[in-house]
This record gives sequence, structure tokens and C-alpha cells, in this order.
Amino acid sequence: MIDKKSHSFCHAFTTIEILIVVSVIAILISTQIPRIAAMQDLANKDKALTAMSLEQVAVKSIYLHTNPHAYPASSTTLVASTLSSAIPNIIGKNFDSIDPFGGTTTTEYNYLRSVSANYYAIYSKGFGRNGSVVFSGDTLVLTNNPFCITNVPDVSGCIYKSSRAAGNGTDPCGGCTGGLRCCSGVCTDVSANTSHCGHCATICAGGQTCVHGECYSG
Repeated sequence: MIDKKSHSFCHAFTTIEILIVVSVIAILISTQIPRIAAMQDLANKDKALTAMSLEQVAVKSIYLHTNPHAYPASSTTLVASTLSSAIPNIIGKNFDSIDPFGGTTTTEYNYLRSVSANYYAIYSKGFGRNGSVVFSGDTLVLTNNPFCITNVPDVSGCIYKSSRAAGNGTDPCGGCTGGLRCCSGVCTDVSANTSHCGHCATICAGGQTCVHGECYSG
């Protein structure tokens, strides 16, 4: 014959044990959620930079295949409106152009062209989901830490990517104005100088010309 008091005690003790186990699991999960979210954000950052790099290749292709050469106009839907139909086609129909930090499932990486049309930037809103990039003339201004790729040299916080290697420009010139850069002690227009194209000591190969800080053939 089963002792009802003993059975009730064992049943209650088992319930308490279950509650303790559930509580411990809940605590462990709650402590790991921020870590998992951080890992996901880092993965999405890599995804964004890879996607924007491919978009930049497509933007350069458009520049090279237009006459006269020109970068696309600013757009919040660059892939859907321009790159996906460009010839030659760099961006395939399955390309994921959606910013993982954009806030909606239709928000593309943003694309901006400078006022002079010489420079461009492609950006994601970044970890905070509120980053932005604007051009003030040909100067790039970043707010709230976006992830961006640009052909504007020496922009703090934005990855400078181009078709050529970067040099440096630390020679003192006493202050260059008008967008010029100090190269070997001389204020130089790095947007058009084949010996200092985009950066000091970046020399365009034979037959290439320096256009808007990039070396191009033809």
C-alpha cells in the first residue's frame, strides 16, 4: 500500500526540481542571447561589405561603359533600378541587395554620388540601424557609424576601395586648399595626376589616365 503523504512529498520535490532546471536553462539562454545577437551582427556586417563591394564593381563597370564616362545618379534602389539591368551585367537576378541593418525587407544599400559627380559612396545603416552618409560638395560626412565603401580617399570610418593600390601623402606642404593633396611636398590634384592618382605615389600604368582619382585604360 502506497503512503499518500510520501507520494505527495516526492511529487512536490520533483516539481521543484523541474522548476529549478527550467530556471537554470532560462538564465543560461538569457546570458547567451546578447552574444548570439552580436555574432549575427558581425556576420551581417561581413555580408554587407561583400555585397557592397560587388555593387562597387558594377558601378565602375557602368562608368567605363558610358560615353562620356559617368557614375550612376544617387539612388536608394540602385540594384533594382540600375545595376540589375546594366550591360554588361555584373549583378545577377539572385543578388541580395537588401541591407541587413536597413530595418525593412526591401531596404537596399544606399548609393550616393557627389555634387561634382566625381565620387560615390555605397553604405549600410550599420549596427545601430541609423547610420547615414551625405556628400557636402565632394566631402563625405558620416553619422552614427554606417558601413560604407567609397572612392573618396582618406575618409575616416569608410572603407576606401579602388582599382589601384594606395600610397600615402604625409609630406608637409604648409596646407593644401581646393581639394589638393600634399604629395612629395607639392600640392597635387590626385583626381587627375597619373603619378599620384587618388593617393600619393600611386602611378597609373602605361597608357592609363587618371580620371576622378582612378586609373583607367583608354
